[in-house]
Amino acid sequence: MSCIVKEEYGVLMREAQRKGRCLVANCPSMRKQLKRMLARGELISPIKGLYADPDHWSSLTAAQRHLFIARALHELHPDWVFSHFTAAIAYGLSVSFAQMATVHRVSRRGSRADRTPDIVCHISRGSERSYENGIPVTSFEQTVVDCLCASGFLQGVAIADSALRASGMTSMQLCELLDGYCPRGNRGVVTARRAAAFADGRSESGGESIARAVMAELGFLLPELQVEMDDPLERRRRYRADFLWTLPDGSQVIGEFDGREKYVNPEMTGGRDVVDVLADERLRESRISACGAPIMRFSYRDVCDRRFFDRLLRTFRIPHVMRTLDGRSWVETGASSLRLNGEVFPFRYFSPKAA
Repeated sequence: MSCIVKEEYGVLMREAQRKGRCLVANCPSMRKQLKRMLARGELISPIKGLYADPDHWSSLTAAQRHLFIARALHELHPDWVFSHFTAAIAYGLSVSFAQMATVHRVSRRGSRADRTPDIVCHISRGSERSYENGIPVTSFEQTVVDCLCASGFLQGVAIADSALRASGMTSMQLCELLDGYCPRGNRGVVTARRAAAFADGRSESGGESIARAVMAELGFLLPELQVEMDDPLERRRRYRADFLWTLPDGSQVIGEFDGREKYVNPEMTGGRDVVDVLADERLRESRISACGAPIMRFSYRDVCDRRFFDRLLRTFRIPHVMRTLDGRSWVETGASSLRLNGEVFPFRYFSPKAA
């Protein structure tokens, strides 16, 4: 390829990147040229007909890549309306990597011709539309309901927590929203209601939400979330612990979720270097530990390994709980009540060994 032609395609690629989308061919000759560049390894193609610069693509997060694809598809198909997890990403909700593998949109026909390996087409129910992050999407309420009904409990909790965080809704209001959108017997609604009832907008990331859901499924006492603690050296400074358990003997355990995003996402690092973020994190941890509570650190990989996560929680003496049929939990400590997710319930404690 001549230098002039290569420079022309470089300009087009940079313009596409500026607009936050993949490059699409607007004529047959351009399509041929992009395919040649793809064959030489100068470009990558996330979806057939869409192209991206390999170096730039590798610098994007999974959510950013998904939106690059959706915006390019919107340019090719201006009448498309995106839904489910694609719409959730546009709204900034917590979507798992597995759910980002395909693009979701709605169609009035819902025919087999609309389905491809990379794009899932859902029959439109005529809901309201919005425009978020450069693409037309289903309404926030419809998106949340669709995602909850299409998710398992763990991923549903991550969606539900982030929906509460973004909207200011309560868990009860989210349950009412589900009741309004989903008739009885609707596929996935039972699990969706479980996730909505369990939701807590104080969770700051999808990883923290899933960790809390796994704790519940393993039968452990749920912690308080994002608890503020005074710096013992600088009283005007306060730190937040991701999780805080108060044990039956009155002692406390702090839980810290190690999510990779807080070290690499510019929105969470404030533009600081990774080394500076790590240094601040270690300083924060040392100050919190001065309060006398042990700190239990764990990663998303630890949470996914349920045997290990169960042993870890037991090692830090986190108690199991007994749950009633309505989902309420209690442990016996000599006291008469337990504060759980902002509500007070009667409780009885029994040790993990007895469980």
